[in-house]
Amino acid sequence: MLTCFGFGIALDDLKQIFGYLIGKFRELALTPEVHIEDVVVSPQGCMVYARGIEITHSEKPENWTWSSIKEQQNEGSIEVAELKEVYWLDIRGVSNTRSLTPGTRYEVVFVVKLKNTALGWEVPVNLSLKLVMRDRSENLQENSVCLDDYISDDWVSIIAGNFVAPPKDAPAKIIFTIYQYDDSIKKTGLVVKGVAIREVTAN
Repeated sequence: MLTCFGFGIALDDLKQIFGYLIGKFRELALTPEVHIEDVVVSPQGCMVYARGIEITHSEKPENWTWSSIKEQQNEGSIEVAELKEVYWLDIRGVSNTRSLTPGTRYEVVFVVKLKNTALGWEVPVNLSLKLVMRDRSENLQENSVCLDDYISDDWVSIIAGNFVAPPKDAPAKIIFTIYQYDDSIKKTGLVVKGVAIREVTAN
């Protein structure tokens, strides 16, 4: 029998208490980092993070690597994909308009970073935005942009296109793509956070 704070405690009970506390400390140490969901939606828009889109060769560490970052100090982490080396660039994804406000204009942007060491972006990349309506009609927008102009180590928004959200009872599918198939140019240094579908506000 041991005395602690004026109370008698059996040795076996003390061992159980210490065992319980050690177990709790181990649980805390092994608790995985909290991650934000791959897709976050609201009436103001939607953010599809990198794990929620399709990045060709992203499963190959010689081409892409994954790491976690925190957007804000008190929030969970998100995973971003960093390009090590590819010749064939193809990033695409799908969302829908169900959570968006009908009649409101939204823009679709790729949220990326071009590291100061990035190479191979002198040739423009192609972007496309396609809306597939409930009646199977399609609205396709295409453009190209030279990412070499965005090398700065800061997050930038590359616009794929914009649209007006249809009625709730007739949601549309949103298909977005960024690609560059010139296999003679090695590309490096692109970091992909995801794709934002955000409300266009008046200036």
